Amino acid sequence: MNGKINSENFDNQCIADLDSAAARLFRLGYEWWAALSIIKLLDPDEGYQVELDPDDKPFPSELKSISFGRQAHHPTIRIPEFIVHSRKLDNYIGVKMALTLEVETYVVPFKPPVRPKKRTGDTSLVLDSRVMILSYLASPRDIPIIADIYERTLNSPDWTIEFSTMGEIRDPNEYSSVQLRVDSLKPNGGSCVILMDPDPESAPKQISEKIHPFAVGMDKDNLLPVLNYIHLGG
Repeated sequence: MNGKINSENFDNQCIADLDSAAARLFRLGYEWWAALSIIKLLDPDEGYQVELDPDDKPFPSELKSISFGRQAHHPTIRIPEFIVHSRKLDNYIGVKMALTLEVETYVVPFKPPVRPKKRTGDTSLVLDSRVMILSYLASPRDIPIIADIYERTLNSPDWTIEFSTMGEIRDPNEYSSVQLRVDSLKPNGGSCVILMDPDPESAPKQISEKIHPFAVGMDKDNLLPVLNYIHLGG
């Protein structure tokens, strides 16, 4: 057919593509809503944007806006995007909304032969899903380099927050992806999984020793147990 399709197949392909994009848009919108709600529940009274100095060391600057996925450009290091001081947790917290697929590459098996020079920062597609990474900081200037992919170093965050559906969390393949990210980042406290479409009667109470689910759905008040769990250290 010389790479051509008929009008019926074209229509069917368009419908399938729109259905797939709509589902991904909903997921991304939910992740943004939940992450912003969590930040508000942290009760922040200070905020800082994270930049890089000429020696590629992170430093805090004025926070003008929250833009998930924005990172100071560097080809190999991954740092928080911004910092808030939480009155709820009585601590400074570095926040990063990392790409789920990229987290799995934070720890590489072998050191690359040459340090990449392309300054990429966040190269995500608009519909990519994310993991919320939280790191406690002693002060706004004590900003960790979460991962240096060239030097193969990792500073484990304190918590990660994932987003999942009931169907996904019951799918061994999806669960193994969550477990792989926990095993890669080794968060000190563990990982919370926010269930986007929970059935309160059948929502799991525990997934593993380091992965704890929370039935949230569309009610932001259901995010309070997540913050309480983190505040109490699990």
